[in-house]
Amino acid sequence: MSLPVSPARPATAALPDGLPSSWTVRPLETVDAAAVAGLLTAEERAHPADFHVDADEVTETFTSPMVDLANGTVGVFDGPELVAYGVVQVVTPSGSAARTWMAYLDGAVHPDHERRGLGRWIVDESVRSARALRDATAPTLVGEVKIGLPVERPGVAALVADRGFEVWRWFTEMRVELDDATARPAVPDVPGHVVRPYRSADEDAVRLVSNEAFGDHWGSVPMDAETWRSRYPGSATFRPDVSVVATTDDGRIVGFVLVAEYDAETVERGFRTAYLSRIGTARAHRGLGLASLMVQRVLPILAAAGYRRADLDVDSDSPTGAGRIYARVGFGPVKQHSVAGLRLPPTDS
Repeated sequence: MSLPVSPARPATAALPDGLPSSWTVRPLETVDAAAVAGLLTAEERAHPADFHVDADEVTETFTSPMVDLANGTVGVFDGPELVAYGVVQVVTPSGSAARTWMAYLDGAVHPDHERRGLGRWIVDESVRSARALRDATAPTLVGEVKIGLPVERPGVAALVADRGFEVWRWFTEMRVELDDATARPAVPDVPGHVVRPYRSADEDAVRLVSNEAFGDHWGSVPMDAETWRSRYPGSATFRPDVSVVATTDDGRIVGFVLVAEYDAETVERGFRTAYLSRIGTARAHRGLGLASLMVQRVLPILAAAGYRRADLDVDSDSPTGAGRIYARVGFGPVKQHSVAGLRLPPTDS
């Protein structure tokens, strides 16, 4: 998914009144990754949400096909110091048959400079950039701009509500402690199916199953090979050695569990957490117990590899009842977070 350059990035609005005239505004660059990670670390210390990130992870985001640094990012600097930033991540691939253009906004203000109007400014600038990116690629589509809202940071929810965003969806974080075997009830095999380790050759088959499986899920759009690789098998967070696929007896892949690990969180917590970042079952094979079986098979693999816990996020209104599926294999709810959104009317072609 290569993002075309926006033909006309909107002019950057003036910074809020009362801020130093020496502050500068420019698009972010890959060399700013460490500064962004440092700002997010400062935010975590001031407003704990158990969110940890390092420069390598930020660099991966910046080099993703979903991010156009020149046209979809903004940074506010006090000399060399990053004061605030915003990033637009475009979810809808260019040329996609999707009926809606979607993007996520990410950003933060350094705690030392909160309550000076910078948060509102970053949100507004990011929405303007998102609108320009949408107009450059899919002007006739309704745009959906989304922001994730951790419950630990109610100020962010109040800020985006003030800018016109509404909460659209709730998600539940679920967890199982891997040292507690009693929390993992047995799951019967599924006749005609086999669960085996993930292989590098599975990449595209898993992508196609994912696109089909998530086609009826909220906020999901089909991923092209480039986007899929950047988010899953090509990501430094991906852990193929503890991921699995489900196949039919003839070897056709019909389900998968992909696992990720975030190094910054491992360092901060002092133990390893496995994130079941993508779980899918082809629609024709739903209702057989495949998802439960795959997850149940993954958990002892994770424990043997040295992970202490496994986490996953589930849509509270999942059409497959995923929360109940994961509860059957020992997962319990930990906390919730929401996604707020803002719709952008199409631009007349």
